[in-house]
Order: sequence, then C-alpha cells, then structure tokens
Amino acid sequence: AGKHFVQFIALELGERERPAVAREWVRHLAAAIRRHDRRHMITVGLVPWSLDRPGLSSGFVPERIADELDFISVHIYPERERPDQAMETLRGFAVGKPVLVEEMFPLKCGLPQFERFLDESRQVASGWIGFYWGKTPEECRAAATIRDAIVLGWLDLFQKKADTMKR
Repeated sequence: AGKHFVQFIALELGERERPAVAREWVRHLAAAIRRHDRRHMITVGLVPWSLDRPGLSSGFVPERIADELDFISVHIYPERERPDQAMETLRGFAVGKPVLVEEMFPLKCGLPQFERFLDESRQVASGWIGFYWGKTPEECRAAATIRDAIVLGWLDLFQKKADTMKR
C-alpha cells in the first residue's frame, strides 16, 4: 500500500496558519539547542512540498523559517518525467542562506539525468549528502543484485564527482 511519512508538530492549529506553527516550532527548537550548544549549526530537513505552492504543503516554507536556521537543507530526488523540476525546486530553497542537498539518490531517474542535476545544482547548493547503506563498492559488485548495481552506480558517480563538487 506504499509508504507514507506523516508528522504533526501541533495537534491544534487554532487561528494559526501552518507556516506560523512551523516557524514557532523551529524558533523553539533552535533556542533550546542554543542554550546548550552555541557552536554547531542548526538546520531542519525540508522536502520539496515545503515550498509555498498550491496543493500539498508541509508548512515549513523556507522564507518563513530561514531566519531561525544557519543553513537550509533539502531532500531532492530528480524525476525522469520532469527533468527540470529538481533544479526549479532547488532554486526555491535559495532564500539567502547556504543550501545543502542533504538527501538525494537516483531513485526516480537514471544516472545520466542525476549527474546533470548534480552539475547544475552547483549554481545553488553549497554541499551535498547522499544515501549510503553501508556496503562498499566492492561489496556491491560482489553481490550482483539489481539493488546493489543501482547503489554501485550511485557510489561510483558520487566518487567521480567528488573533486568537481568542491568549491
């Protein structure tokens, strides 16, 4: 029946709009963290539907929460059928703070399209973190399963791009 990620940070909105609740929540957590740790940077993992667009919305609109964060982090999975959407989405998170693509993988597209996204994302992103399930490339090669072949392609691409992704 599929996978659903559901999280509520408030059971009752009252008179507040979702973005106001999200901003208050981020402000509260950042203040709590800062009471104990003034050194480490603070962010919140955002999803494409954090952008203020019609339809599904997380309420975590980047423009509304950016002041409370040290940098913006976003999960992006480029899609084969919508080749330009990933970059359009990423640009939506460029709100005056460094942007980290903190979750990405060629889950919905092939490696060539994903590589184009990585190259183009350098215009906006300050850093990238991808999935790593714990198997080395050598272990993926030895396993010889479709899943491991996909992961191996991703690991090889990430390593290939490492030097060019440095600023």
